[in-house]
Amino acid sequence: MRTSDCYVMDKGYDSGKIHSTIREEIKKDSIIPVRERKRKKIRGKYRKQLNLVFERIKYNQINIVETIFYVVKRKLGETLQAGKFRYQIKEIKIK
Repeated sequence: MRTSDCYVMDKGYDSGKIHSTIREEIKKDSIIPVRERKRKKIRGKYRKQLNLVFERIKYNQINIVETIFYVVKRKLGETLQAGKFRYQIKEIKIK
């Protein structure tokens, strides 16, 4: 399994379970913005920490990755042309 030094995700992945998996089991940092919810109280140890000290500069680097994915999809297409699974794998590797 490949790991990274820091896991940067968008608000859709903001949950205590994801934070604890990254921080306790993988032993790495997680930067996930806290979602605004109807209730004002933020629960979870890691979610509270991120709400107090959020690294906006590191989080903004996610835009670079998203731009690269967008360009690759635009240039090479989102869909696969190959019909058989074996050839689909080859096409993915080429892309």
